[in-house]
Amino acid sequence: MLSPFKFRQQESRVLRVSEARPPEDLIEDYLDHICAPFVGIVPFDERSRFREEAAFHIDRLQQSYQAEGMPAEEATRRAIRTYGEPGQVSDRYLESFYENRVQSALFKRIGSGNFIAFCIFGVAQILYTALLQVHVFLPSGEAYRLPVSPAEARQLLPEPFPIPQSWGDFALLYGLPIVAPILAGFFVGYQVPAGASRSVFQAMMPIVIYSFVVGSFMLPITTGLLFGLFQAVFWIPVGCLAASVGTTYAQRRAIRHAKRAIFRSEGA
Repeated sequence: MLSPFKFRQQESRVLRVSEARPPEDLIEDYLDHICAPFVGIVPFDERSRFREEAAFHIDRLQQSYQAEGMPAEEATRRAIRTYGEPGQVSDRYLESFYENRVQSALFKRIGSGNFIAFCIFGVAQILYTALLQVHVFLPSGEAYRLPVSPAEARQLLPEPFPIPQSWGDFALLYGLPIVAPILAGFFVGYQVPAGASRSVFQAMMPIVIYSFVVGSFMLPITTGLLFGLFQAVFWIPVGCLAASVGTTYAQRRAIRHAKRAIFRSEGA
């Protein structure tokens, strides 16, 4: 026997499914969900043109399903499912819109999003790799200023972890590789309106390979190889997640700016 709460949930689902809606409303609602991420990024004229083209294709699909004998509402829902999930359709259009704005043949070949992600994460990679090599091969010679002895520090940080000489050295050696993928990923997401996580993943592949190559040249010191492994298990997933957050933040910020512009124009 169903509890009252579960029965109400099941009943509400049935009501939502069985509620009849005009096909035009279904299509307009679907297009609203697709076009929402475009606000503040895609100019109004291009958004309107895309909306008209999408409505035309959905209408053609609806007519073809109705010709097979489906009722109007069922044919509309089937046409919408065939056209694709709103989020996926939005991402595909934003990617094509973003790529078409680039004139360089090189950018179009490798993808502007991939290029931006590679540049941003590449800078972080070069900075930290240089820091590691300087720390290993050209130690600063500054006095040891940590509150524990070098022997105790080695117990806390076994090989191949490098031992810092001061709190500033510790922040650079251990704080930078943790913070870098968060900041870099967020900045990539802020700059790339769609597919930012995928761009980060693709850009990180050659960067991780480079880290392992550099680490192999540092042998028998294995610090470089440890950094390459850390990039593979931490930088990639964290960078992709931060890129997704950055894209969401950029889209919401663009929508807020667009609303303010509308309010200012109405007030004038």
